[in-house]
Amino acid sequence: MNQVLGWKSDEGAVATLAGVELWVMIKNGQLDNPEGLSAWEQFYVLAD
Repeated sequence: MNQVLGWKSDEGAVATLAGVELWVMIKNGQLDNPEGLSAWEQFYVLAD
């Protein structure tokens, strides 16, 4: 994973990896989506 070299802090790395994991969970349909939001809409609602 080449991006690891660009992280300046542990907090930045943790936040990035959490966002990637969240996106994978949304794309795989592992989260409830009763409102029928698109994948991007779900991501922005949860990341807000």
